[in-house]
Amino acid sequence: MKIILKLFISIMTIAILTACPSKEEDNTVLGRLTGLNHTKVAIITFYVNDAWGGNIRAMRGGGETTCCVVMPREYPKGGLKVNVRWNATDTLEEHWFEKEVVVDPYPDGAGRVYVHFLPNENIRVIVSDLHPMHKQYPGPGMPGEEKE
Repeated sequence: MKIILKLFISIMTIAILTACPSKEEDNTVLGRLTGLNHTKVAIITFYVNDAWGGNIRAMRGGGETTCCVVMPREYPKGGLKVNVRWNATDTLEEHWFEKEVVVDPYPDGAGRVYVHFLPNENIRVIVSDLHPMHKQYPGPGMPGEEKE
C-alpha cells in the first residue's frame, strides 16, 4: 500500500510541476492568469494566447487563477498585444469572441495577468502584483466596485 501511495504522490508531483509551461527564455516570466467579468453575461471559458483561463460568472472574478501565460519580463517599447478568445453566454448557445488586446504597460518583472471583461465586448489586460481590490491597482477594480 505504501508503494502505491508513494507512486501516486510522485505522479501527482510531476503533474503539478508540469502544469505550467517552463520559461521560454530568461527574458520571459510566467504570469498567473485571473479573469474578472464586469458584464451581466457569464464567461463560459476564456484563453489568452491559448492559455486557458477558466470560467467566470457574471459580475464576478478575481479569486481563482490558472497557470500560466508567458509574458516578457520587461514591457516592450513598441507595446505588447495578446490574443483573447472567450465564450460568453446567458443561454445554452455558444457565443465565441476573439480580440487582439494591447496589454497595459507594466513594471519590469511582470506579475499576475488580470483580464477584465468589460461591457460592449471590451477587454483590458493588466499585469500587476497588486490585487484589483488594492487602492493602487492600475485597473478598474473588482466587478461592481469599479474605480472612478
